[in-house]
Amino acid sequence: MEKGEKFEAIIEKNVFGGDGMCKAPDGMVIFVANSLEGERLIVEVTAVKRSFGRGEIVKILEASPHRMENPCKYAKECCNCKYLFTSFEYENKLKEKQLRDIVMQAFPEYESCIKPIAYGKNELHYRNKAVFHAHRVSKFLDLGYVKADNVSVVDIPECLLLAPEIQQQYSKIRENLSIMHSLRDGMEFTLRYESGKNRVHYWRNAPDLKASWLRETLDCGTLSVPLGSFFQVNTEVANMLLGRVAEVINNQKFTTCYDLYCGSGFFAFGVANMCPDVKNIVGTEIDERAVECAKFNLKDFTNVNSKFIAGDAAKKLPEILGNVPENSIVIVDPPRTGLDAKAVQAINRSLNIKNLIYISCNPSSWVRDVLRLQKHGFKLKEVQAFNMFNRTGHFEVFSYLDR
Repeated sequence: MEKGEKFEAIIEKNVFGGDGMCKAPDGMVIFVANSLEGERLIVEVTAVKRSFGRGEIVKILEASPHRMENPCKYAKECCNCKYLFTSFEYENKLKEKQLRDIVMQAFPEYESCIKPIAYGKNELHYRNKAVFHAHRVSKFLDLGYVKADNVSVVDIPECLLLAPEIQQQYSKIRENLSIMHSLRDGMEFTLRYESGKNRVHYWRNAPDLKASWLRETLDCGTLSVPLGSFFQVNTEVANMLLGRVAEVINNQKFTTCYDLYCGSGFFAFGVANMCPDVKNIVGTEIDERAVECAKFNLKDFTNVNSKFIAGDAAKKLPEILGNVPENSIVIVDPPRTGLDAKAVQAINRSLNIKNLIYISCNPSSWVRDVLRLQKHGFKLKEVQAFNMFNRTGHFEVFSYLDR
């Protein structure tokens, strides 16, 4: 196929990321945005890569019964929401199927380990953080999200995914001429909702490192987080994920927990609150401000010995995992790139590590890492999708392995 060619196709399935997948007449796999499984379409090829292509819908010949009107007025320009033209219920079914397909392709022997998808009640208005990009030409300013070309910016005055508090503050900011005039081309503008004090913070490019820590209200207590440090964007589903981690630890009565890539101690804090058998917690994180915050978050737990180490997890792990006691569990929640090869090596070499919880926002790097761990005896016991990113093409993967 070549760019500009048109053909009739039936969408075979929706893949991770949200696009529908179909086959061109010559057998090339084509990914089509804004399409749903089972639809019959006229597709125009918009890009051709080495092993696949991309296309757009020219005409819908037979629509999916799950297709509905998109409520977002910016849907044609903004590429972030992949499922606003179908129901939230169907979106979750598609995402559950996507994880199943991923697991069955890589680990068909673990079909029985796949659990139903977990999702919250708040279909929209859930994001506690928004990052907008400024594109200025002379006096004209677009402030919004980057388009699919990773260059252009679509001006977005309102977004259905934002927490109401963020949307309200954002609307006020867009009316504030002094703030808007201060935005230069290429700047990032971030808004962050703090649930503990019910207020919205905002900054240009980078936050003030001297700013007070945020106070986030979780089901198990109040957590401090440095302004700008990582925190899950969907607090409702983050609480569900934290509860799932605690459930696994309580079922097995682990007494020591290693929280690698610990951030401000989100999982460590939850474990200290909800897992009475855990007496020792060790965490590591490259962000020094987050480490100080993690220490603060666990300082009042007199029944738990906690230690947090600042540094690159991959480099620190040989030292940290050098003398792991029995009845321990390791939690890893790495960035999208997954575990560093040295981190995998350190986990594999520490023979007392027999239990591992791996949480990932990127199924590709998760599959790669589980295959590496599998070579050293780890087996998948449970895997589950958590819809942390409603209406977008993404979800979080929770998995529990042992050996």
